[in-house]
Amino acid sequence: MHIPDGFINVRTAAATYAVSAAFVGYSMKKAKKTMENKNIL
Repeated sequence: MHIPDGFINVRTAAATYAVSAAFVGYSMKKAKKTMENKNIL
């Protein structure tokens, strides 16, 4: 699903982007720590 342009203001978009970036960074760090090289394609 998509939302129309201009439906979310810049402040909300920036906040959700920052939270998403933090979770992606955490996930990548955890995956790097727990996965072995043979599991990575």
